[in-house]
Amino acid sequence: MTLKEIEGRKKKEGIRFVIGVDESGRGCLAGPICAAAVLFDIDTIESIEVRDSKCMTGNARLRVYKKILSKANDFSIIVIPSQQIDKKGIQAANIEAIKKSVLRILERNVLQDYVVLVDHYSIPGTNWESITYGDSLSIAIASASIVAKVTRDMLMSEMAVFMPQYSFQLHKGYGTEQHLLEIDREGTTAVHRMSFSRNAQKRLFNISSNDLRCF
Repeated sequence: MTLKEIEGRKKKEGIRFVIGVDESGRGCLAGPICAAAVLFDIDTIESIEVRDSKCMTGNARLRVYKKILSKANDFSIIVIPSQQIDKKGIQAANIEAIKKSVLRILERNVLQDYVVLVDHYSIPGTNWESITYGDSLSIAIASASIVAKVTRDMLMSEMAVFMPQYSFQLHKGYGTEQHLLEIDREGTTAVHRMSFSRNAQKRLFNISSNDLRCF
């Protein structure tokens, strides 16, 4: 299946508008979750050249990000900070961000014959459809993935300005060896997820420079 087949099939089914939604930052030790929803007219979406955001460089994602926003009918971004992730739990925070991003678009647009395509998550709703590996199979989901990823990367780079002891502009809060070394040296901050998981918590508080394993 190519990246355009899902939207092509939806067009044949009579769908006029498609909303793609995806999130970024689920597996990080620090920083927010960002969910993005992007609305497209089904007649124009196939002209958008995108691919799975994980297969693109940062510069390439930024270029495509600008093109996506210029061609989209509407878009919405929801940011859930680390404190709320700790309070709600990662799964609940993720689903909340996804739902809210789509709801904003639906509040601003009167749509008929539309579908919401979401990567992986099964969310109840007559117009929602979950696509496994959706960011590599759907233009709309791939577009949302890029918007979410670029937005979150920008936020983490901004955090790095105020917290230069953490290289957030490089590892974006993921559990890389560099990030774990920085936690070992500097401790944790308000943007670190203190209850992300038992294993992550153990690393945050008991990490040793001699015992580094990538989270």
